[in-house]
Amino acid sequence: MIQTPPELAHKYRYIDLLGEGANGKTYLARTTLNDERVAIKALKLSQIENFKSLDLFQREAEVLESLSVQGVPTFHEAIIDSEGAGVCYLVQQYIDAPSIQSYLDQGRIFTEPEALILMRALTDILSQLEKNYRPPIIHRDIKPSNILCHCPGKFTHLSPYLIDFGAVANPQKRQQGSTVAGTIGYMAPEQIVGDSSVQADYYALGATVLHMLTGVPPYQIPSELFVLQFEPVLKQKAPATSPYMTELLSMLLQKEPSQRPKDIDSLIQCIDNVMRGKHPEANYIKHHTFKDRLSASINHILNRTLYRLKKMATTEGYITDYYTLNLDVYNYYSPDITTNVHTFVEFTYEARGDYFTNICIFPSGFYNKCKDNLSLPIKCTVTYDPRNRAFSTIDPLEFERIAFEATNNPKILQNIPEFLYQNEEITIDEHCDEHNPLEITGYKVLCFDNQNNYWIARNTNNQRICDIITFDLTFEDTAPFIKRVNTHMKHDIKGFPQTLSFTHSPTRLNKIYLAREHIYARRLQDYLDNDILFSEQQVLNFLLIIANILKALHTIDPNLIVGTLQPETIRCDLKDILEINPNAKIWLMSFHINTSYEMNRLTNSLLVFGYISPEQLLSQDLPQSDYYALGATALYMLTLVRPYEIPMKDFELQFEPIIQNKAPYISKNMIMLLKRLLAPKPENRLHSDEHLILCIRSVMAGHAP
Repeated sequence: MIQTPPELAHKYRYIDLLGEGANGKTYLARTTLNDERVAIKALKLSQIENFKSLDLFQREAEVLESLSVQGVPTFHEAIIDSEGAGVCYLVQQYIDAPSIQSYLDQGRIFTEPEALILMRALTDILSQLEKNYRPPIIHRDIKPSNILCHCPGKFTHLSPYLIDFGAVANPQKRQQGSTVAGTIGYMAPEQIVGDSSVQADYYALGATVLHMLTGVPPYQIPSELFVLQFEPVLKQKAPATSPYMTELLSMLLQKEPSQRPKDIDSLIQCIDNVMRGKHPEANYIKHHTFKDRLSASINHILNRTLYRLKKMATTEGYITDYYTLNLDVYNYYSPDITTNVHTFVEFTYEARGDYFTNICIFPSGFYNKCKDNLSLPIKCTVTYDPRNRAFSTIDPLEFERIAFEATNNPKILQNIPEFLYQNEEITIDEHCDEHNPLEITGYKVLCFDNQNNYWIARNTNNQRICDIITFDLTFEDTAPFIKRVNTHMKHDIKGFPQTLSFTHSPTRLNKIYLAREHIYARRLQDYLDNDILFSEQQVLNFLLIIANILKALHTIDPNLIVGTLQPETIRCDLKDILEINPNAKIWLMSFHINTSYEMNRLTNSLLVFGYISPEQLLSQDLPQSDYYALGATALYMLTLVRPYEIPMKDFELQFEPIIQNKAPYISKNMIMLLKRLLAPKPENRLHSDEHLILCIRSVMAGHAP
C-alpha cells in the first residue's frame, strides 16, 4: 500500500503509482468524500534543477483551472507547497485509458483510416481550445504519450483525451520573454526559439500521426534544414499510405507555420477531404439534381440581365458538372445567337457551399473535340452582387488549357505511330561478325547501332544479348573509369543497365570494351522526334522516377553523377509514361567519364550542349548538374522545343515566353520548379535528391515547390 502524504490524507487516498519523471511522480488516488478516482501529479521542489519546472507546473494549473473542454480531464485543484512540505500537487480527473504511446511500444502500427479517425477526434479538442478562448490555447506538446484513448482492434469512432498541459502557454497572462517547451521530434521548428502559434500544434499532430503510421518516432527520421524527410520512411514502413495522406502530412510538417493550415477549420476540411479520398485542399463536390440545375439556370439567366457586374465581391468556384443546354430555352433569351456555329454548355459549380451555373459558349466544332476530355474541376470566378446573387465567368486561359489538353494530350491522339508502342527490334547484320570487329572473345557481334554508337552482340556462353561499348581513354581517365565500372558491377543500381563485364584491348591498355545489359525500350528522343507532347502530370511523374534513380545512385556513392542526362540517353516505355504509371521503368544509358569526353564521343555535340549546365562547361561536375539536365529534358517534353534553341541570357534559359506560346496551360508551380532546376548557379538549384523529390511531389499536389 502506497503511503498518502499527511497534507493530502484528509481528502485523498493513494492507490497506485501511475508514472515517474525527473521532477516528480503521478499517482492514482481516490477521494475520501465520494470515492472518485483522480490522478495526482506531485512535484518535489527539492528535486527540481531550476525554476522552469515550477513555472510550467503553475502555468498548467492556472490554464486547466480556466478550461472547460470536452476531451481534457476535469481540473480539481492545485496545491502549491502545502504546509511547507516542499511538494506541489495537481489533482485532475483520472482517465482509465492507455496512451497511444503504449500501443506503439507494444508494436502496434495504425492504419491510415485509424490515424485519420484519431486526427479528426483530436481536432474537435483543438477546435474548442482555439475557438472558445481568446487568445487561443496552444498545447505545445502533443505527442503519443499525451493522448489517452481506448483503441480496439477495429474502430470507427474514438473519444481521446489530451493530457499534460505543462508546456501550454498561458493565454491569460502576457509572457515575459519566451519559453522553449515541447518534445524534440514532435516540436515544431519555431518552438526551438520560443515562438508558437496554433500551427505548432498542427505540426505536432502531423508528427504524431507519422509515428502511428510507421512505428518510427519522428526524432529518428532524417531532417534537412528542419524539414523532416519522412517520405522514404513512410514508403518503406507504410507503403499502403495514400498520396492524399502523404500530402496532408507534408502540409502539417512544413517548416514555416504560414505554410500549414491557417486555422482549425481549414485543418478539419483537409482531414475530411482525405477521409473522402480527395486531395487535402480539394473543394468538396456534390452532384446536383435536375431540379437544382434547372432552378439555378433560370435564376442565373434572369439575374444577369438585371444586374451589372461592377463593384461586386468576387470569389473562386470550381466547375463540377456539365451538359449541353437546351438550345430552345437559351434562344428564347438570346435569339440573336446563331446556333449552328456555337454550342452552349451549362456548367454546375460550387462556391461558398452553394451551387450556381454558368452558360459557356463553345466555338463551332470545339465542343465535339474536347467534350470527353474536360478535366474537372475547372476554376472559375464567381461575382456576388450586394444581394448575394452570383454571376460566373471563366478565364479564357482555362478554355485554352482544356482545348490544348484535348487536342494535344498524347493519350487521346489518334496519329501516334504504332511502332512507338513497341520495343526496338534488333536488325541483325549477317556479315557484321565476319571480320571480328571486336578484339574480345566470347561474343558474336550482331550489328552496329549507329544511332547510339555501340555494338550489339550475343554472349556465346549464355546467349544473352548485350551492348558492347568501346572506350578510347587517356591514361589519366583509365583509373577513374575502372573505379566507376567496378561500382556498377558491385551494385545493381536501379534505373541503369546492368554492367556485365569489361576487358582491356590486348593491343592497347587504354582501350576498354564494356558489356552491359541490352535495353529494348525506345529512347525518349524517339517519341519527341514524332512530335509527342507530354502533359504536366506525365512529365512530373517522369521526373519523380528519375529523381529516385538519382537518389539510388547517390546512396551508393554521393560523387557519382550521370553527367549527360538527356532524351538521347533515356529509355522508357511510351505507354507507361502516357498513363502516368508510378512504377514505369526508365533507364539512364549514359556512362560517362567526364563531360568533355562524352561530348567528344557523341556525334552531334549540339544534342549534348542544350543539357550541359554552365559549370560543366568549366569541367566541373556536380549532382546539381544532373538536375539542370533533368529540367532541360522536362522543358523539351512540355514544349517540343530543344533546349539549345531557346535564347539564353547570362547563362540563364529564357524559357517562359516559349511556355506561354507552346504550353500556356502549364501551372505556375511547374514553371517555378523548372526555374529552380535550370538556375545558372548550382547553389541556386535544389540541394539534394530528397529536396528534388519533395519539390516534385509538391507540384504534383498543386503546391509551390
